[in-house]
Amino acid sequence: MALRHIKAVAVFCGSNLGNSSVYADGARNLGTALARDDIALVYGGTTKGLMGILADAALDAGGTVHGIITDRRCISAGTRMSD
Repeated sequence: MALRHIKAVAVFCGSNLGNSSVYADGARNLGTALARDDIALVYGGTTKGLMGILADAALDAGGTVHGIITDRRCISAGTRMSD
């Protein structure tokens, strides 16, 4: 059986730094590892907190990053539905 390569990983993490530097270090290490292994990052799209650290680390290591920013409206089957 052929091995399958993971192409992208979605990560949900905080837009704050947390109460310990271990969280920032972990986010930085994950971003670097994803880029090194040619795995794209899909994340919450902000430049703040752990999300920003994660995305910056992936980009700094030459990785691909896709930021997803939602708004208050629901999107269904390509049609935007109002509140």
